[in-house]
Formats: sequence, C-alpha cells, structure tokens
Amino acid sequence: MKCKYCQAELESNSSVCPECGKDNLKDSLKPLKIVALSLTCVVMLVLLAGMVHYGVTGSFLPNWGTEDPTASSGTTEPTMSAEELKAAMDTVVVTMGDHKLTNRQLQLYYWMSVYSYADTHSNLDLTADLDTVVHDLATGQSVEDYCLEEAFKTWQEIVLMAAAAEDAEFELPADAQAELDGMKEEMEQYVYMYAYYYGYDISTVDELVQLQFGAGCDYDTYFNYAKDFYMGAMYWADMALELPVTDEQIDQYFAENAEDMKTNLGIDKDFGNMADFRNILIPVEGTEVENEDGTKTTTVTEADWEECRQKAQALYDSWLAAGGTEEAFIALVGEHSKDDKTKDNEGLYEDQFKGSLAEVDVRHILIFPEGATSSTVTSKEWPQEAWDYAEKKAQEILDEYLAGEQTEAAFGELAKANSADGNASKGGLYEDVTYGYMVEAFNDWCFDESREPGHTGIVKTEYGYHVMYFVHADNEADRWIFAEGREPGNSTVVKSDDGYELLYFITAEPAWYRYSRYGAQGDMGEEMLDALKEANPYTADYDKIVITDVSL
Repeated sequence: MKCKYCQAELESNSSVCPECGKDNLKDSLKPLKIVALSLTCVVMLVLLAGMVHYGVTGSFLPNWGTEDPTASSGTTEPTMSAEELKAAMDTVVVTMGDHKLTNRQLQLYYWMSVYSYADTHSNLDLTADLDTVVHDLATGQSVEDYCLEEAFKTWQEIVLMAAAAEDAEFELPADAQAELDGMKEEMEQYVYMYAYYYGYDISTVDELVQLQFGAGCDYDTYFNYAKDFYMGAMYWADMALELPVTDEQIDQYFAENAEDMKTNLGIDKDFGNMADFRNILIPVEGTEVENEDGTKTTTVTEADWEECRQKAQALYDSWLAAGGTEEAFIALVGEHSKDDKTKDNEGLYEDQFKGSLAEVDVRHILIFPEGATSSTVTSKEWPQEAWDYAEKKAQEILDEYLAGEQTEAAFGELAKANSADGNASKGGLYEDVTYGYMVEAFNDWCFDESREPGHTGIVKTEYGYHVMYFVHADNEADRWIFAEGREPGNSTVVKSDDGYELLYFITAEPAWYRYSRYGAQGDMGEEMLDALKEANPYTADYDKIVITDVSL
C-alpha cells in the first residue's frame, strides 16, 4: 500500500509512512461513508469547483482511510433467521416505473443518509434507536424516517441520471473507469487494516461493506451504486456544460453569487483568467548509478537534458511542418506524452488559473512565539512580547545568513539548528509546493512573480515567523500560458522539472465569467433534473422495509 501523502510504500503492518512520517489512518474519513448529497448538489459542486469531469475531489469513490471506529448503531431489526433475512433483503420496497429498490440496496442508501445527517448534527447519538430520535419537533418525524426519505430521493436521482447516461451511450473517462476497476483491490487493503488495527473479525470485502451498511449489504451492491453514481453525475455534468447560456444569464448569476464566489473560491472580477491547453511531456532520462552501499540512484546530466530538449524540439518541428493542427497534436499525445495527468485525456488541461501550473522548492526556518510548541502555537493567544521575541530571533537568523556564505547549503544548516518545523532535519526544505497548499502569507511569498532563486525574507503566519529562502520554481509553462496576448492556436516548447513539454494553447477567459457560466448551466441542469424527478415519482412500501444494524 502507498502513503496517501507522499506515495511512498508503507511497511507491512504499519500505517505510518517511513518517508514523511505521517499516519495514513489519522484525520481520515471512515471508509464508505460518502456524504449523501443529492445529485443536484453534486452537479452544482462539480460545475462550481471547475472540476467538470472528475467530481468535487477528483473522484466519486470514498476515502478509505479511517478514524478509530468505535460507535455502533442502536437501530434494531426484527428477529429473523438467516433465510428470512436473505428473503427480506431481496424484497422490493421502492418502485419508480421499471426501476426497483430492494432492501439490500436500501441499506447502503439509508446508512449513507444517516452518516450524512450525523455530519451536520454533531449531537446525534448513533448508538440510539433512530426511530425514537425526533428530527422535526413540529411533525414528530424521526431521524430514521427522515433519513429513509433522503435515501429514496438520492436513489431516485442516481437511477434517473444513470439511465439518462445509458440512453445517451455515455462512456466514463478512462481514469474514472480505472478507479472503478481498482476499487475492490483498494478495499481489500482496508479489510486488513480494520482487522489488524481495530480488531474487527473480518477477512473479505463483503464483510467490510457489511460493517458499514449492515448484514444485508455486499460488495456487488456497493459497486453497482458507485458505477451508477459515476455514470450519472459525470454524464449530467457534461450534459449541463453543453446547455446554451447567454451573457445576460452569466452576468445575472455573478451578480447574485458574487459574495459567495469571493468567499468560497477567492474569485472576483480582478482574479484573472482561466485557461485550457494541451501538453506533451518528453521526460528527461538520466543514468542509473549503483552506490557503494548497493542502492541505486539516477543522475541527470546536462547532456541528458540536451538530449531531451532535442527530442522535444524535433517532435515539435515535425508537428509544425505537418500543419500544426490541434488534431495532429492530440494524435501525438497518445504516441509520445508521458504526463500521467493527461496522457489518457488527449493531453488536456482545463480550468487552470495563474499559479496552478507552478511548483516551487523553498526552505524556511520556523520560529514559534516565545513559549509556544507545535501543539499550542495555534490553539491559544500569545502576548505581543512572545511574537516580538519570534520576530527578533528570525531577523537575527536572517542577518547571520546574510553575513555568511549566502548559499542554499548554509541556509539549510541554519534550518537544522534553529527551525521548529518538523522538516528541520531536511534543512527546512519543502519541494514541489503547489499554489494554495501553504498558509496564505507563506504561499503569497513563494508565488510572488518577482521571486528568483536565492531570494530571502521573513514572513509571519499563525504558526510564527518564517525565515524564507527561495530555491527554485518550475513555472515556465505557467508563465507562457498566462502571458499577455496569448491566443488560441499558439504553441511552444518549455522546460519543466520532469523534462521538456510541448504546449498548445486552446483558450482563456476571465475566471469570474467561466465560473458564472458553469453556475448558470448548473442551475439549468438542476431545473431539468427537478422536472425529470417530477415526471418519475416513486412509491415506497414501508411495511416491507427492514433496516439492519451496522457496527461503526
């Protein structure tokens, strides 16, 4: 299994990464507990997040990490034999035209609805009988009945959207299909973790699913849910983006949502453009060298870089000579590109903003306010004197650096001796930092357009004062894409940390306009879905419903 933070291989029987030291089980979501948003909300979030094809988080599958699972539901089920329970699970309890929902499928939808409810009602006791916990004081509706209704609605939306996708002969993108194909293998890894770390007596994926959704559920039920979820949500998002929308509708959407867009996305009319382009990555190939201790490292020489540049330039020149069309560029992607992010997507990057393509390497030395520790620095108020101490010490360290050799290595040694950050042993080095990953002041210093290798400075954040050293920026593609006057059809070759890239520019437009267009189209898609639901009502047979207990 790989670390979800740095992708290093985890050691057997351990969730703590040997490389970055992070616990893969800490601060994670419980497996399978997807927040049961209505698909209307999903479509809106997909559109408004600008992640049109891949959902809100890049995946509609769950996060399989886990906290310590100690809670268990107090919902009770009728006393049944194994045969009676099996028969009950196959009983149809909700009907919508030709579509049927059985008790087996209901377990999954119901418990996801409960988990979603618990996320927004922190005082909910999951060990209680939810049929006796009141949701609506005015009507006396119980939490169980409310969550059942939400489960029915979610099922209705997923089924209708998946059916529409099937009618349109929609095919999932290759990466989404790959996630579905690899879902069982990923779940098998967490079967072991649940058994090893928390002592659950499970050994199969079916038992993992039953742990979360009750005795009646199984892996096939969950897989079919995930498949329909993928198909329906992705198709509906793609379909909505094809809906015609006028500039007047876009302006109106922005006027009505400008405050939320600024608060939630940081976007206003001064934000800048968002761009679409295609790329082909020709990676630099180094030479593998065996060390004295038997380990092997790859060394990249200037000659290796020059060979890579020549390959990229030759490919670029041949493409130009053949007409330099976008169609021809797409054909070359499949033959030559090694960019894992886009090689299966015709080299396409969409909805990129300035800075989103850049990665920087930076070193820093963190000085806490006097008396603070890593566990207390952000959890309590520190007096001005404590902050003054940190500022003074940070300035003294920077002055010491400036009075010395002023090399990256010298800064790294100062970091080892003085930094309170966990990466002090690495000389305060952060590599491949992406825009928005660090806290705001730290991020803004790193991504200042004037930043050059060797630049130093002092930045204050909620964690203390940071003495900064700028190492390197991999941002040639970012600079070219967002250069003033860039026009559709422009192309070039640029150097990146991984090799040389051929770039083909498609289009750019103001971010506020693009997001407002997505939002307006999302509203239209929501109205279409509401009409579809109204035309396809469901009926439930409550007398036949059986809800099984869960163990989490």
